[in-house]
Amino acid sequence: MVQKTISLTPETYKRLKTKKKQNESFSELVDRLLDLKKDTNDEEDFKSFAGVLAEDDEWDKIEKILEKARQIPRKSKTNSPKKFR
Repeated sequence: MVQKTISLTPETYKRLKTKKKQNESFSELVDRLLDLKKDTNDEEDFKSFAGVLAEDDEWDKIEKILEKARQIPRKSKTNSPKKFR
């Protein structure tokens, strides 16, 4: 089998390593991740994204933004009718 060497930043290597299953090679991991991108219509592949944001603080940032947005008073979208005499 022919092998190729690729370079990864330490951060990318750590991220890949966290996605790798116990008995999975890095080649198998990359194949699996590429297949996930290819088969985005498959319901099982979609479920594999569940909890992705829980792995870092990205979801916390989104929640804080949403919380702040909910506290801002909204202006009425419709103008109240003026009464004429």
